[in-house]
Amino acid sequence: MKIQIARFDKPINYSPSYEKEDLQAGESSYLCEGLFCLYRLINKDVRMKFKDLKIGDVFESKNFGEFVIVKIIDSQNVYIRFPSTGYTKLVEMASIRLRSVKDWMKPTFYDIGVRGDELPAQVDGKMVKEYVTWKEMLRRIVDEKSLQQFPTYRDCSVCERWLYYPHFYQDVRKLPGYIDWYNNTKSCKYNLNKDIKVPGSKIYSPNTCMFVTSSENSLDANRHRHNP
Repeated sequence: MKIQIARFDKPINYSPSYEKEDLQAGESSYLCEGLFCLYRLINKDVRMKFKDLKIGDVFESKNFGEFVIVKIIDSQNVYIRFPSTGYTKLVEMASIRLRSVKDWMKPTFYDIGVRGDELPAQVDGKMVKEYVTWKEMLRRIVDEKSLQQFPTYRDCSVCERWLYYPHFYQDVRKLPGYIDWYNNTKSCKYNLNKDIKVPGSKIYSPNTCMFVTSSENSLDANRHRHNP
């Protein structure tokens, strides 16, 4: 069985930095017998040429949209920028080849929370408590499953400053009860509360939040549930 591959008068260049086996213009190309040869053609190794990389080249990342080459340091280090957010970062050439670069300024948490790149999510293999609390706060007001279980959060929101995790981290360490929350134990747990410090508040913010014991938080939640 012979398999004929379509002819192209011009090479197709999606990204300028790829080297491909070009089909001869105006010629018909035939592969050897069997579908295995077609498999090899489709899955052939495609590698980027550094010498062809130019400032202004645009690529598509796997999960974060388009990024642009803005500065070339050497064959291993390149500055890229994500036009959608303006986030700029120095990355390795291998990350560009794999399209594995990340835009840390993109709101990836429930489409509203921005992770940022200033602070780690884990330290010594353990999740940072502030980071876990930040994600839980966002989940509470956005996640539909959570809202079905706790519908009183449907009208709640997070202030714009706290949608950016590094800002939340800075502010939450200054809140009343933070030390007790940070050192809490199973016998005495603390929670982030938004409506005891400012009664009736529906906004998570530096001015409305404080840490309270789980029992205080539950009593407050029950009061609002029965007296909306």
